[in-house]
Amino acid sequence: MDAAADIEARARAYAAAQVPALAALASADAGVPAGGGRLVVAVSGGADSVALAALLVEAAGVPAAAMLVAHFEHRLRTPAEGARERAVVEAVCERYGLRLVCGAWEAPARGEAAARGARYAFLARTALDAGASLVAVGHTEDDQVETVLLNTTRGAGAYGQAGMAPERAWPHAGDGRRSGLRLLRPLLGLPRESTRAYCAARALTYIDDPSNDDPAFARNRLRAMLAEARVETAEARAGVLKMAGLARGSIALLEGAAANAVAMSDAEDGRAVVLERAALRALPAELSGYAWHRAVERLLGDTCEFGRRHYAAMQAAARARTGCIFPLPRGVVLTVDPHALLLSVGPLDEPAVAADAAQALPFSGVLGAWRVDARPADAASGGAGGRAPGGDGAVLAAPPNAVLRARRPGDRVALAGSGHKKLQDAYVDAKVPFRHRAAAPVLASGREVLWTPLLALPSRADAGGAAYRIRYSRDAAGAPAG
Repeated sequence: MDAAADIEARARAYAAAQVPALAALASADAGVPAGGGRLVVAVSGGADSVALAALLVEAAGVPAAAMLVAHFEHRLRTPAEGARERAVVEAVCERYGLRLVCGAWEAPARGEAAARGARYAFLARTALDAGASLVAVGHTEDDQVETVLLNTTRGAGAYGQAGMAPERAWPHAGDGRRSGLRLLRPLLGLPRESTRAYCAARALTYIDDPSNDDPAFARNRLRAMLAEARVETAEARAGVLKMAGLARGSIALLEGAAANAVAMSDAEDGRAVVLERAALRALPAELSGYAWHRAVERLLGDTCEFGRRHYAAMQAAARARTGCIFPLPRGVVLTVDPHALLLSVGPLDEPAVAADAAQALPFSGVLGAWRVDARPADAASGGAGGRAPGGDGAVLAAPPNAVLRARRPGDRVALAGSGHKKLQDAYVDAKVPFRHRAAAPVLASGREVLWTPLLALPSRADAGGAAYRIRYSRDAAGAPAG
């Protein structure tokens, strides 16, 4: 078996064992890839990405019709260098009959994180525009070793030591993650020397990125050190990869345990991730961090900038006073509700009902975060009665002076079997989150509150006046459902 065939066999075996989505795509018909999507392949023009495109066709058996090559120019070097890289990518596409989509960074900035963010945003847009469900990148075994070692030297815990997964949900914020896009790394089982050898064996041209030799970057310094000690560190290299695999397995088990213990869902029209407060309180400290890690990743797509002290603060928030708000990195806010804790990008503000609002009945419109429709009830409506939660419609009697308005100090409500109580106390007893209270209108006669969308109030036989049916729902333009 020649060198190229050996590399193809190793790439095929690794993809079959570690990248299930790629195996499914290769077994599908060319015109209808598995899941109804296409595969976007990120190709920069370097040896790893050029070999990736070729190996996907030659070794993994992905039909060319199911692949779309995406090339992103960072514009951090000269136009001539960018043109040479694009020419290399165009040559690969022409050889294998692959369609090419190119993009460029409109506002280039220094820094690896900024470049990575711009690149992955382009890949996500390209995939969504093409109806793709998968994106493949050319990270190799060397990249894995470097990532694990760098994370370890920076003091990272299990997540840092786990390195990169061969296949995972889209790890970056934005529409790519919400659409179910997946990131594939089919070459993690191949050392970097194999991609260069494959390009040489198959006469594939590639370009070395000069920034890979810049000692200003910690990864490059580590890469140079490992290259010098390759023979002496063969066993250590295998040990690093084994450690990463064990860490990924441990994380999967611990995250699974945390997921079983703490229910997690989207809320506030997708603006927030909500976790059960009581379950978090009962969860051992060793597991709660994994629940919060999952929540941050679900909200943002990744957990960059979140460290141990932030997870410790989130764990402590489960026992904080209701209504507390904690600022976190990247504009994330943790809000403490009576029964839940919510992570959101920015505070979960809601539009308050105008202080001077005084809408007589009938009325149809938006008040605060609620759309209210109050119309006279016909005789067939069944007469007066208390509202049922859910907004299907409450029929109640309202005196002529009743108005829809904002809550006010001193407002009172009549509760079944317990006489009158301050509206504020009723909200507290019902554990209504504080942010919802000012955003909800009330129907009141003087200080007597007859209706609010936040409480189930009993019917008032002595209210007098005309009967009205009130239908209500959260206003999508004013505030999302909570």
